[in-house]
Amino acid sequence: MPKLLVGKEISVRFGGVVALNDVDFHVEEGEIVGLIGPNGAGKTTLFNVITGFCRPQKGTILFNNKEITGLSPHKICKLGIARTFQIVRVFSSMTTFENVKIAALNSPRTSRRSTSEDILKLIDFMGLSEKAHHPVKDLTLVEQKFVEVARALATKPQLLLLDEPLAGLNPSESIMYTDKIRGIRDEMGISVFWIEHDIKSISRICDRVIVLDHGIKIGEGKCEEVLRSEAVIRAYLGEEIA
Repeated sequence: MPKLLVGKEISVRFGGVVALNDVDFHVEEGEIVGLIGPNGAGKTTLFNVITGFCRPQKGTILFNNKEITGLSPHKICKLGIARTFQIVRVFSSMTTFENVKIAALNSPRTSRRSTSEDILKLIDFMGLSEKAHHPVKDLTLVEQKFVEVARALATKPQLLLLDEPLAGLNPSESIMYTDKIRGIRDEMGISVFWIEHDIKSISRICDRVIVLDHGIKIGEGKCEEVLRSEAVIRAYLGEEIA
């Protein structure tokens, strides 16, 4: 499959701290790719580089064969990359419908003629039809996370970045969320790049995983193969392999 997103030699330093060190990665069209690693591995920093919230000291990011390194977040969104955040960022006093409508009407990739029907279809896809006109502050955590995803999808992305979406969810909610991720790829044709600590969920649906540790890529490939790597086991367990 064609490579939708490509990163080459991405390096980021914050003072004396090396957050990313010559990281190469890619996401192909139609893939669900997991990004895993211990806390502080550089995963969110990599997402911040991709989406324009952080400029690398070295390296390039290509999206659809166009360099996007250092572009502002709104320009990157315009090109077709959307994201969610570790901590849910929704307009809590507004309704589900209003949250999604704001994204639809302000996205340069959507028509100003975006109809209420289109917005309600996205809300229905995320299983929130009954909560469409409820204030988001009255929704559960998983429902608020779904609002955030629906809002991202309203920008009509080709690539969706999810930053630890399962954090704070119980096992049944995690299964429900991962099923939605699969549906985003299978039903909408949107590629997904997904940071997660829940290895079981990653293993369920990811086509491939990338592993970071202390800013260095230490593994990449099929999940079951990568998780058998001694370097990956050491990164998670913090001990030498006997």
